Amino acid sequence: FIPYSFSSLFFKIKSLISQGESNTLEFKKSLSYYAKSKQKEKFIEQHILKTIAAFINSEGGILLIGVDDNGGISGIDYEAKKLYSDNKKSGNKLVFMDGFLRHLGNILKNSIGKKFFSYIKFQRIECNGVSIVKVECDKLISGTGCYVGKKFYMRHGASTLELKGNDLVSYVQRHFKS
Repeated sequence: FIPYSFSSLFFKIKSLISQGESNTLEFKKSLSYYAKSKQKEKFIEQHILKTIAAFINSEGGILLIGVDDNGGISGIDYEAKKLYSDNKKSGNKLVFMDGFLRHLGNILKNSIGKKFFSYIKFQRIECNGVSIVKVECDKLISGTGCYVGKKFYMRHGASTLELKGNDLVSYVQRHFKS
C-alpha cells in the first residue's frame, strides 16, 4: 500500500523528469560527490549553486538532485551516506539524509546568502527506492539579483550562463524592479 500523497508526489516527479531539462528545470546527479575521484569536490557544488542563483535571477525553477542529464534516477543515498553521515554503518537513511540537507543549507547560506532563503525550498523525495532532492526556486522580482560570490547567473534554455559587464547591467535593469 502506497499512501496517496507519496504516490501523487512520485508521479509528479516522474512527469517532471519526462519533460527533460529546460529554462525552469535542471537535473544534477549529485550535490558534491564526484564519481571519478570518489570524493567530495567543490566544483560540483558550484554547479548546484550557479543553477539555483540562475533560477532566482530568471523565471524560477526546479532542480532535481539525484537525477542524471538523461533523466535516470540514480539518487543521492550513496553520496549522503559516504559524505554526510557520522555513522557510516548506520542503516538509517533519515540520519544521513539529514546531514545531506544540512550541508545543502550551509552551502546556500555561505555562497548565496541568508537573504535568499525565502526563495528556496528543498525536500527529500523517495523515488524508485532511492532519495532525490527537489529544490524549488522562486523568481526574484526586485533588487539587483542573486549572486554566487561576485558572479551573476541566469537561465537561457537548458543552460546556465554567467553575465558580466554591460550584459549584466542591461539584464538587471530590464529584469528587476527597483
